[in-house]
Amino acid sequence: MNKKIQTFFVLATLFLSGSIQAQQYKVDKTTDVKINGGSTMHDWESDVEEVTGSATNITTEGNMIKEITSLNIQFVVKSIESGKGKMNSLTYEALKEESSPKITFNLTKVNSISGSNLDVQGDLTIAGKTKSVNLEGKASVAGNTITITGEEGIDMTQYGVDPPTAMLGTIKVEPNVTIKYSLVLKK
Repeated sequence: MNKKIQTFFVLATLFLSGSIQAQQYKVDKTTDVKINGGSTMHDWESDVEEVTGSATNITTEGNMIKEITSLNIQFVVKSIESGKGKMNSLTYEALKEESSPKITFNLTKVNSISGSNLDVQGDLTIAGKTKSVNLEGKASVAGNTITITGEEGIDMTQYGVDPPTAMLGTIKVEPNVTIKYSLVLKK
């Protein structure tokens, strides 16, 4: 009888430990992040080509997220690509790439999840300076894939970033940029 009880507890422990493991999602390479801004000469757009990160403890129901407790995203500064070499180097310098090679977002609080609408708060670190931000987006679930889309306006000067200039200061980048994202997370 004692052997049966031990076997039961071993099996129960194995079953429960398997069922309470957090669902781990990783940022997929199909994620699309663009930074849009303007200057005294023209509007511009840069692609963020290397985005990494993960999310855990996500509960889904049908095609909607019901709960999320952990989301960490990193943009590699040197992967910001405008298609213009000089603009790239000015961007890396302005974002202090040598001392702060990544832009990061770490979820700190979920304000609300309603249908496909997400309202979250997190710490955004740019050029080594961290500020709390609220982000609103739309989320959808399809099989093992979660897609979160949205955009956020940012004043670079709030992060200690001096907007780049060119041609002896005659061309000035505006301090406000918009980050547009389609974050794809896969199990």
